[in-house]
Amino acid sequence: MSVAPTTETSVTATPLLLDCRDITVRFGGVLAVDGVTLHVASGETLGLVGPNGSGKTTFVNAVTGLVSAKGHVSVSGESIPLNKPGAIVRRGVFRTYQTPQVDRELTCIENVLVASPDQSHRGPIAAWVGRRGMFRHEEERWERAAEALRHVGLGDKANNPAAGLSYGEQRHLEIARALMAPPPCC
Repeated sequence: MSVAPTTETSVTATPLLLDCRDITVRFGGVLAVDGVTLHVASGETLGLVGPNGSGKTTFVNAVTGLVSAKGHVSVSGESIPLNKPGAIVRRGVFRTYQTPQVDRELTCIENVLVASPDQSHRGPIAAWVGRRGMFRHEEERWERAAEALRHVGLGDKANNPAAGLSYGEQRHLEIARALMAPPPCC
């Protein structure tokens, strides 16, 4: 797999959120990912494109700690250890999978709310109050979920069951879930 590294001028112009350097993955004698360097700056959207078998998923699995790898990863300048699943998630970096992982029985907004990091005020009183008289933090949580759905083009389907979404829309729903927990640096 080959990814053209970002030039130093563009790297220094915008602070890096994700900095992956010299990521290498071997499976026995097979070199699956060979020294990939990738930079993602604040506000940048990046797509990883390549033919089947080129190492895209293996690279993402290496960065997220799901496969053993060598190299260096940092998030907002903080070094993240490789080979430790969850280490990068704690810094606000999330991934989606090739097969959508949505709960098809929930509505779109419920799917996004399930991923919300702010569920600390649950309990019998919050359940009793319900949607009509939500606490302010719950209102804000629902507003953030609705905004995440709008951002990915699913705002008009907030109350639709995820089972009725197309494959592409389910992928967008996963992205909306990831947006509920923005990186701490933003």
